[in-house]
Amino acid sequence: MKLGLSATNLRVLRNDGTALIQTTAPSTATWHHVAYTWNGTNNNLYIDGTAVTATATAHDSAAVTGAFIGATCAAADFFNGTEDPLARGAVLETPGDHVAVSADSDNPDGAEVRFGDINPSYVNQFKTFSAERLFSPIGSNVVNLTFRVPGTDDPAVTRGFGAVYTDIDREENTAFEYFDADGNSLGKFAAPVSKGGLSFLGVAFPDPVVARVKIEYGSGKLGPDDSSSYDVAVMDDFIYGEPQPAG
Repeated sequence: MKLGLSATNLRVLRNDGTALIQTTAPSTATWHHVAYTWNGTNNNLYIDGTAVTATATAHDSAAVTGAFIGATCAAADFFNGTEDPLARGAVLETPGDHVAVSADSDNPDGAEVRFGDINPSYVNQFKTFSAERLFSPIGSNVVNLTFRVPGTDDPAVTRGFGAVYTDIDREENTAFEYFDADGNSLGKFAAPVSKGGLSFLGVAFPDPVVARVKIEYGSGKLGPDDSSSYDVAVMDDFIYGEPQPAG
């Protein structure tokens, strides 16, 4: 389900694009309060406290697995929404399920922090540089980060990228590989080992040439049954130069 604006309407859409409920978009250049509810029978939409005529259009049948604000999915729009503060020009994608942010300590569902909801041992295993969220792919140990002109889908390049990692056990398992706009590798660099601690890896180039960074997180994906044969690592803060239009 998605709530957002078209050219003329404020609407709530089913995943197949069917409008559950919609109305004329509110005026621009001012704040509005928008609320949507579903009581099992009716779709209800409110703008500044005024109700739109309810509908009974049926919902998707699948269970809710995630919610995103200012984005349409975890991978594509996490750091490249159309408005500040999400318009940061970075798109994170993974061959796994999605890119996740760990829960904070006051989350309403009581999920464990530092990916303890995936494996309870991670709560003590992973440290933070700036509390308290961490980043990791789910279902894979690889993320491809591509740069965009902030707030758009236009390709961009930057001078460099760096990140803080937690719990790197083996040098060969966690690394960044940088690529230019033509897909040519600019080099692969291993992150420093710091078992149970924090590491930083960053590479800067003289000119904005980096279009994509392939990020490897340890030797395996996060999971409930990983063992000493795995080196799992997650990422904390990251930094990169202001993305510039490619070409």
